[in-house]
Order: sequence, then C-alpha cells, then structure tokens
Amino acid sequence: MADTTITLAPSAAMTTGSITVTASAALFTAADVGRHLSIKQTPPGRAANTAYGVAQVFFSSYAGVERLYRVTGAGTTAAQSLAGTTPNYDLNAPREIGNAVTDGTCVLKYLGQGKHVWGFGIITGYTSSTQVTVLVDPRGPFVATAGSYNWKLGDWSDARGWPAAVTIHAGRVWYLSSTTRPQTLWASNTGDFDNMTPTEPDGAVLDTHAITITLDDDQINRGVWLLTFKKDLAVGTASAEFTVAAASNTGALSPNNVRAVHQTDRGSAEAVA
Repeated sequence: MADTTITLAPSAAMTTGSITVTASAALFTAADVGRHLSIKQTPPGRAANTAYGVAQVFFSSYAGVERLYRVTGAGTTAAQSLAGTTPNYDLNAPREIGNAVTDGTCVLKYLGQGKHVWGFGIITGYTSSTQVTVLVDPRGPFVATAGSYNWKLGDWSDARGWPAAVTIHAGRVWYLSSTTRPQTLWASNTGDFDNMTPTEPDGAVLDTHAITITLDDDQINRGVWLLTFKKDLAVGTASAEFTVAAASNTGALSPNNVRAVHQTDRGSAEAVA
C-alpha cells in the first residue's frame, strides 16, 4: 500500500532501536500498531578516510556503476576510491554471505547494484495521524531522514484484519486470508519463520524471500483452512478448494515460481467457537 501524494520521513538513520516516522499528510490510525512499514531511501555516498560503524549502509560509484554496501566490520575507509568491486561482487551469490570487500580497515558486504535501499520496521506506537513510532529491523535499516514517496504498509493490522489460518509448509510459515484481503496467502522466508521481508535491501527478490499470492478465481473466496501435503499446499475457502505449488517442477517454490490451481467447488464453513 502506498500513496504517491504522501511522503514518509524517519527521524534518524538507524540500524536498530526505535525511530519516529512522520507523514506529510494524515495517514496513520491507532489500529496501525503492529503493522509492518517499509520506506525506500537513498543512503549517503561513501566518503574516503571516514569512520563507519557496523550495519551502516552506503553506495559507491566506480567505473560508472553504483553499488551498495553494508559495513560488517567497523573501521575507516581508505583514502582512495573504492575500486575493489570486481565483477564477482555483481553476482547474486555474495548477497549476505561470503566474499567480503575490504575498504581501508572497514569490512563491507556487497548488497547489489544501485543506490536505493528499503528500510523495514514495525509500528509500535501511535502519536497522531501523521506520526508513529517504528522499531527498526536490523536486516533493513533506515539510512536517511529525507521524506520518501516510495513506501509500503503491511497487510495486517487491527483495522485491516489478521490471518484466519496458519500452517507450516515447504520450510515456510503460511498465512491465509484477512478482512481486506480474503483470498490472499502470505509465506515467510525459507527457514526463517519470523521473517516476512519480500526483498533484499536493494530490492532484489531471491528464492528464499517471502511469498504473497492471491487466489485467482471468478468470485471472492474467503480463506478458511490450510493443509500441507508432500508437494502441495491445500487451501480451503468458503466456496472452493485450491492447491498451491511451484509453477515449474524444475525449480523450488519461491516468489517467482508459485501458482494456485482451482481444484473443487465444494467449499467449507468457517469454524464457530
């Protein structure tokens, strides 16, 4: 969810802890507490002979290419430009693993090409329709304080509803159906059940990232239950049943390799306590 007429501005560039996020116009309600929030920002450019702390993010331009880095070992950057960005660092494999980059006494992690990153957090406090408190997710720190038109608010909240069903399937936690998105499924990152981040900080989508898929049908089918099988995830709705699996049998279930197939029209009643 985003509104291109409203900007969101963090109170500080933070890698952990709480910040205040201010909207340029009325946006928030008290029911947004507990909701995820992400903002796309431009981090500062690398500076030579400068001390950097762990988890800080910057971009460096070399040979006409802008590249993003996260500091994994605190230190001071070299006096010259960062020329250690060999083609190997432009592969997907080094993301968050292996192949550290040395810059003076700093140790860096290559995050990808470009100079824009997503910061992630959870709304923990409501002050007004234009201001909330956000707990920063260290996996996607906020890197600047300028207002940004590029932001997203999570699908779940007291106002928008919470998932109606949950199960574990294919190394992920799966959630089904909310009040405002009755036939949508959400899945966590692979092997990281508490992690629902959809991309790398630079926006790249890897196979292990969270999945969101909406059942494609000619009517609204509010989700009721989930059941895991060896290969497929069965989904029961008020008027039909579906299976969710990898779209291609040659690849793993992932954000870019997933599909839902309509199987039957029996339907299920919602459980009543």
